[in-house]
This record gives sequence, C-alpha cells and structure tokens, in this order.
Amino acid sequence: MSIREEINQLKKYLRVSTDRELAEILGTSKGNIDSWIKRDKIPEKWAIIIGQMYKKDSNTVDIPMLKFDGGAGTGIHNFQPQQTIISLNASYFPFVSSGKSAVIEIVGDSMEPDLLDGDYIIISPVQKDRTTEDGIYAIRIDGMVKVKNLHFRLDGSIDIISSNQKYVTERYDPSESQLDFEILGKKELRITRR
Repeated sequence: MSIREEINQLKKYLRVSTDRELAEILGTSKGNIDSWIKRDKIPEKWAIIIGQMYKKDSNTVDIPMLKFDGGAGTGIHNFQPQQTIISLNASYFPFVSSGKSAVIEIVGDSMEPDLLDGDYIIISPVQKDRTTEDGIYAIRIDGMVKVKNLHFRLDGSIDIISSNQKYVTERYDPSESQLDFEILGKKELRITRR
C-alpha cells in the first residue's frame, strides 16, 4: 500500500476529508504530509504516532516499555517492567514481535552522538546465529543494565564500547569473568524527542 493510500485510510478512520484536517489532528503541517507522500515514506516518529491512533488490528504489535533506563554511562541498577505500552504497525516495523521486543529510555551521554539522553530505543531479542554481529545492544552485566556498542572478538570476548570517546572501553571475557552477563536485545530503532 502506498503512503497516499495509507493517508487516505487514516483520514477515513479519523473521519476527516482533507490532508490539512489530518495534519491538525496529528499536530504537524500539511507540508509535512505532502513530503511523506512525495517520498512515499512516513518518518519513524510519525509512523509510531499514527500507529497509536488506530484501533488494534492484525498488523498491530504491542511493545512494553521497560521501567529501567538504559544507562548510557555507568549503568542503571534498578529495573522493573512497566505498564506503558506502545503499539506499532508491523508493516512499517517488521522487526517487532509481540512479547519479545521492548522499549528502553536512554539516560546519560556515553552513547552520544549515536544515542542522546532522553532518546528511546526499541530492542529485539538476538537470534542465536547472529549473536556475534557487532552493533548497539542492551546488556545486563553484574546487575547493571547498559546500552553499548558490542564488538565480538574471535577469542569469545566482547568489547563493550561507548560512542562518546571520554568513556573507556570495557572487555567481557566469559572464560575469565565471574560476572553475570546477558544480552537483552539489539537496537532496532531509535526514537528521538528532538
């Protein structure tokens, strides 16, 4: 389905007839909607907002927001599941899966400029055959949750790297460490408030 068709479907659902009326409901400009149609792409931020407006259907996936903050610094010790849910349309975000993906808020500056304080990321569980793929992950190490770049080495150790150069790279070696270590998920999507 094209973005024009999606926009028309949303207008019918919201009972408005013009793009300008739709823009008012969404809190954006008609010019933004025109640019989505021209590019045939809705930016991630707006796709999420639009997804929240639709009633649940077969394409909608609910994702819990975890109450721990992804420490982009020294880490966060306390975390609890939270009742906040965001709903995404799986046709826009095919990587999401109900009950497996989660949303984490970023706190701190160690992942700047890749992730900013106050950003949200959606993580999805890592498939067994892709556990050595470098990227940004949410991890739990020694009871702390962190969001970091992971670099998997051939010897089985993992470099835990901050994007901000003022932070020191750590290394986790499962053969030498007694620390509890778990990969919670890989970053699939960044949602920024700015």
